[in-house]
Amino acid sequence: MSKNKRKSKEIIGTRIKEYKLPLSDRIAYYRPVLIWFFWLTLTAMIVGPTIYKNYENLWYYLSLIPLIFFFVMANIHFVRFVWFVNRMNAKIEFALNNQSSFSLYSGAPGTGKSADAMYISHEVAKENWRELQYQVWKLFAKMRDKDFKPNADQKEIIDAYNFYVQSGGVPCWGTNIPAYSKRYKRYSYDLRPSVLKQEDRAPYKLAGVYDEIGAQITMEMKGDRAKNEGGATDVTDFCKFARHFGEFTFFGCEQDQSNVYIDFRRVVGEIRTFNGKEELLKPLFLKWIHKKLKEHFVNKMRVRESVFCSKFMDKLESYIKKCGFLKFNYKIRSNTETGAVISSVDSGDKDCVYMPCSNEVVYRSRAFREAYKAKDKLIELKPWESLYMSDERARASLKSENLSKKKDEQEKKSKSEKVDNKSEELSDEVMPF
Repeated sequence: MSKNKRKSKEIIGTRIKEYKLPLSDRIAYYRPVLIWFFWLTLTAMIVGPTIYKNYENLWYYLSLIPLIFFFVMANIHFVRFVWFVNRMNAKIEFALNNQSSFSLYSGAPGTGKSADAMYISHEVAKENWRELQYQVWKLFAKMRDKDFKPNADQKEIIDAYNFYVQSGGVPCWGTNIPAYSKRYKRYSYDLRPSVLKQEDRAPYKLAGVYDEIGAQITMEMKGDRAKNEGGATDVTDFCKFARHFGEFTFFGCEQDQSNVYIDFRRVVGEIRTFNGKEELLKPLFLKWIHKKLKEHFVNKMRVRESVFCSKFMDKLESYIKKCGFLKFNYKIRSNTETGAVISSVDSGDKDCVYMPCSNEVVYRSRAFREAYKAKDKLIELKPWESLYMSDERARASLKSENLSKKKDEQEKKSKSEKVDNKSEELSDEVMPF
């Protein structure tokens, strides 16, 4: 082989390996297609020869009704699957073509805001990583020159590429809760409020998620901007110039969008208010089997059955969870501060979004469990003894009672502090030199 051919096949630079979804995940994802293909093959093998040989006998046609029924149902599920995939791809395409520096997802707990933010941010990170690799590839020819001195843009690209390759995290993806990517078999980068406060540097083309952002970048920070206390002014500058600083894309999740720092809300390109979710294309027959087995095991509570069947039930539950799609219902809202109307949104359904249950992102929906202050205490709750509450217990539920108790505690605390200060003064006077 000539030197020119050898050079043309050479790969310069370190690569990050990408993986396909596990086989069980792919089977769960393409289940409607596999079922449709099975019934299509079975119908073609049975219906064709039967009609050809017995086309004059009406009873043969009637005997094919159950088979045709299942084939029609398989076709319906297949068409729905194609529709959901197209809607999902349209949503991803819109997110990639309309990347804003900040997006805010709000809604009650369990409505899907965090799941959608994780999924979309991962897709954005994948596209950003491909774009970054392409930009590095264009620099390879210049980097072979010994006298090459990168300018500011080129240095930013090279620094980010080297960081992503060497640090071991998912390229271009950071989250403030632990997350895992099946595509890269790596964990996301740990994002802290220090990134928004410009205390830690974020790499170029980073796509990040801040779950429950209102607890970290609080709305009370607006009173600290004049003196930049707690990095409030630095957060303001970062929000305003995020695209200039590094073409960053951040997704914030919060139950109430008004609880987020005001300068973050001013620059959001989109606010989605989630209000519910639905499960679609789930294997109903398997869910029925799982329900009946679960009722049987709970009613019997036998150790022997647990030893032999618990692993099977775990695998069955895992497979059912991976099948189908999740539909998140939401409403697009205008910017809460500027009043700007969001006009260009996902094409088609503007009030829902589809996400496959089997995807490349893994995270714990109860990531903040360890923050529970009482988690290490003994459980000492007592059952009620009757349907009537005592006078003391009933008054304890009143707001006025609690406010008066709080006021009394504050007065007692202030009195005790005054007594301590007087005792210290007396001790100073008596103390000999």
